[in-house]
Amino acid sequence: MPVDQIEQTAVRLRPTAPKKINASLRALIAHLGLDETATQLLKYSAPSGFTPEVSMCHFNVWAQMDRLGGSAQPGWLLWQDTAHHFCEAEFHAVWVAPDGRLVDLTPRRDREKRVMFLPDPTRAITLTEVDGRPAIKTYLNVKLHAGCLIEPLRSVVGVLANEAFLRAHGQWDGRWRVDGSEGARGA
Repeated sequence: MPVDQIEQTAVRLRPTAPKKINASLRALIAHLGLDETATQLLKYSAPSGFTPEVSMCHFNVWAQMDRLGGSAQPGWLLWQDTAHHFCEAEFHAVWVAPDGRLVDLTPRRDREKRVMFLPDPTRAITLTEVDGRPAIKTYLNVKLHAGCLIEPLRSVVGVLANEAFLRAHGQWDGRWRVDGSEGARGA
C-alpha cells in the first residue's frame, strides 16, 4: 500500500503510576541496568515553609535540604499505560529525610498522589550554564512500547526557562550557588 494511503491513527496514552512491577516494567528497569527490588511506592508530601514547583524536583529537593538537612536521591519515576502496552521512566529526585525516609515533595501536573520510584545510584544531574542561563545535564524519558525500546537512555542539556524559583531559594544569582552534585551543596 502506498504511504499516502496509510491512515495514521493517533493513540492518546494515559500513563499512570503502577502499583506493581509487570513484564514491561521489568524490561524497562533492565534497560536502565537497575534492580527492580529497589522500587518504592511514594506518596506526595507537601513540604512546609516553601511552595515546591511542578517539574523542578532536583531544585525542590535542594530547597528542602537547605531548610531541614538530609540529602537527595536521584532515580526514576515509573509510568505505564497497560491498555496500550506502554511504559516510561522519568528521571526524578526525592528528598532523603535525616531519618533516612525517601520523600517525594514535587507536585505532579497530573495530580497523581502516589508514584513508583526507582533509586538510581549511578546517575545524577550536573549543573551547567548555556549563554549565562542556568542549565542542567539530565536524562530524557526512557520509553518502551509492546516490549520494544522506542526512546533509549540519553542525556541532554536543558536550559531552565524560569530562574525565579532558583533565585528565591539561593540556588542561582547569575551563577550556580550549589556545587553540581545531587545531594551536596556549595556556596
